[in-house]
Amino acid sequence: MPKRDVVSWNTLVLGCVEDGRHQEVVGLVRKMWRDGFRPDSFTLSSVLPSFVEFVDVRRGMEAHGIAIRNGFDSDVFIGNSLVDMYARTNYSVNGMKKEPACNWVEVKNELHVFIAHDRSHPWYDRIIGALNVFSEQMALHGYVPNIEDVFQDSEEEQKRCGMWSQ
Repeated sequence: MPKRDVVSWNTLVLGCVEDGRHQEVVGLVRKMWRDGFRPDSFTLSSVLPSFVEFVDVRRGMEAHGIAIRNGFDSDVFIGNSLVDMYARTNYSVNGMKKEPACNWVEVKNELHVFIAHDRSHPWYDRIIGALNVFSEQMALHGYVPNIEDVFQDSEEEQKRCGMWSQ
């Protein structure tokens, strides 16, 4: 690509989506980030149909998290793409529709948004590491988390590990 900018990257991404080369789309967006170009609302609304094709709700949820963190959550095209993705992938557990868990916290006037299964937060590894250390320290001091209502269809060990480990 002779001239690289967000528009040229978006053109490549959309071309792959329209050509049905959905597996290439995620790689292109990652390369776009590595080359220093931030995906915009057009990029994300173009990418979301790829997750529908592969019924990859986890990656779609990551894109949802990126949209929220970058202020694209009120964008009509993003909203429509997200509704379409969740509806077409029939995201449900035990026949009940589930909305992705979402939490946010403001630190020093910066909003940090966390959506279940979203690993795209820049501090993800540090956060998981801190939670694991915290969990180990709690166990050393005799504290045991109440996991009775956590992941109801999982075994006890999966419940303990699934609370915040990778």
